[in-house]
Amino acid sequence: MAEGHEMTIDPPAAAPDRIATLDVIRGVAVMGILIMNIAAFAMPEAAYTNPAAYGGHSGIDLAVWAFNFVFIDGKMRGLFSFLFGASMLLVDFRNCRPRPLSVSSRGRIRRSPHRGQYSVSTPWAHVGQGHAIQEGPADS
Repeated sequence: MAEGHEMTIDPPAAAPDRIATLDVIRGVAVMGILIMNIAAFAMPEAAYTNPAAYGGHSGIDLAVWAFNFVFIDGKMRGLFSFLFGASMLLVDFRNCRPRPLSVSSRGRIRRSPHRGQYSVSTPWAHVGQGHAIQEGPADS
């Protein structure tokens, strides 16, 4: 390092504000997906929709299958997708707040790292939209 130049270290960034309720619901959705995947991996494919295909056609086996089918199957994936969209919306709202510009140790003006949110996410939204149009309801 050349003489006369001091190395300065910026202070650590503050932890982002987290919404605990959103994190808890997201965890419940992930655990529900896990429960259904465990059942799908443990049994033949036909047993996922027909409990009699793997011997679970009576008693507690049927009750557990019915509970999973009615309250968990598909609902947790939808909930997780909904929470993903809500999280993206919160990120977008958080980035819309005016932020002061900061000056680096070299005198350069630093812009917010979230400035390019739209420039990054917009092309991917178009890719997803094109995929949905091309594949239609057959891709589920």
